[in-house]
Parts: sequence; structure tokens; C-alpha cells
Amino acid sequence: MAPIQSSETTESIRQRILEMARERFTHYGYGKTAMADIAKDADMSTANLYRYFGNKLDIASACARGCIQESLDDQRQAIAGGQLNVEQKLLKLVLTMIDHSHENISANTHINETVAMITSERPEVVHEKLNAQQEMIMEILAYGNATEELNIKDITGTAKTILSSLILFDVPIFIGLYTKEEFEQRARNIVRLLMKGLRAN
Repeated sequence: MAPIQSSETTESIRQRILEMARERFTHYGYGKTAMADIAKDADMSTANLYRYFGNKLDIASACARGCIQESLDDQRQAIAGGQLNVEQKLLKLVLTMIDHSHENISANTHINETVAMITSERPEVVHEKLNAQQEMIMEILAYGNATEELNIKDITGTAKTILSSLILFDVPIFIGLYTKEEFEQRARNIVRLLMKGLRAN
């Protein structure tokens, strides 16, 4: 077991632990991964690992937050700028959700196990993601009001309802049920229907 270099910062050590843990969870699943396994992969003792994370669930939560942040960053980038209209922005948001979900499920056959654990034991992680996505939808609706494409009075409530209709495209357990092309077509149909209702409003 190689000793940790003294030049490493606490944050770099934490990131190395998370990288090793993510590989373990991906390959073996959450249930079959032990703290001792992660410690070995990260070239440290199990006792030393506990200096950085209290337990395996803490590590899994941090991994989930990192993955979620990557997805949210991609979604924000997809809807950025004023070149797109409201419908295009909303569709871009959903298609980016689908891209990320498909990448995760194809690279990690055990992802549903970890997602179920996080949802059950650390629901605040999921709520943070949903709140961030709701804020993005609110920004799209506010943009639509500003460009006079829309006239939405209750932006918060409307965004919450729209997000509820889009959850299907952002939950790994559903991804294996359809091809990516089928999901994308469903997304286009739902966005088209949503926009019809929003414009009528």
C-alpha cells in the first residue's frame, strides 16, 4: 500500500477517494463495495479513509452530487444564450437530460442500486437536483415572458408542473425501457404539448 504523498491537499485526497469509489460502485454495485475496498483502491488504510468520510453512504452521496453537478452544468450550458426560443430551450433541456441518463446507464449497470439507496437515505441530494432543474425551467419561462412568447403569471408553480412531466427522462430506472431515439421522440411530443398549453395560457 503506497503512502499518501504529503504534498496532496485534503481536497485532492477526497477527490481521489471519490474517483476510486465511483469505479467500485460502477463495477461491483453499492452493496458489494466495502469501505476497505475503497481504501485499498485509494492506497490508504481503512482507518485513514474514515478521516475523510464517515461511512460508505457519505461517499456514495458525494459521488452522486458530483455526477448530478456534471449533468446540471450540461443542462445549463444547453439552454444558455438568447439564440433559441422558449420551445427550443425546453427541448434542449430535456434532450440533455436524456443524453446524460443514457450515458450513465450504459456505463454503470448498477446505477439503479445506488440511486435507490441515495433516494431512500439521502433524499436531500435528489431535492437539490430537482430544485436546480426547477430554477432552470423558471429561467426559461421568464425568458419567454420577456420575449413576449409567453405570458405566465405563476412562474414557480408552472415550472414545478413542467418538471413533474419531464421526470421520466431523468430517472435511470426508466432508461432501459426504450431506445434513446424513442425517448427523444417522446420528449419532443411532450414539449410540443406543453408549449401548446403555455402559449394558450
